[in-house]
Amino acid sequence: MSKVFKNLFLYLIVATTSLAFVSCGDDDDEPVVGNASIVGAWESTDWTYNGKDVVLRLEFASNNTGSLSVIFSDGTDTSTDRFEYVLRDADGKSYLSIIWTGIPNLGDGIYQEGVSYEVTVAPTHLIWGGHDFIRR
Repeated sequence: MSKVFKNLFLYLIVATTSLAFVSCGDDDDEPVVGNASIVGAWESTDWTYNGKDVVLRLEFASNNTGSLSVIFSDGTDTSTDRFEYVLRDADGKSYLSIIWTGIPNLGDGIYQEGVSYEVTVAPTHLIWGGHDFIRR
């Protein structure tokens, strides 16, 4: 084999080997476990209250406190309730429970204090008590 073909063969092997180690990213929203996964802002738009469309905005802080805001589409009657939360894992599932730290206006009607709701946390979605929230 000539020197040119040997070099070409070596370059081809190196290129093929390097391509074998490159893979496509996985776009699936795999569940994430732990408090760090839930920290941030989440919104759900599939809600109505007193005949008005509302957005529920959840905010979870890393110090296990959070807030639930009910934002009316017409800009009236916006309400924010504060809570403390516990996120725990058991039997391969995650559970979220809250303790209201003030007198809840609307939040207690959505999520009851002390109830452990099953929760699925993925990079872009949070499903809490059957309600789907998108990370903002």
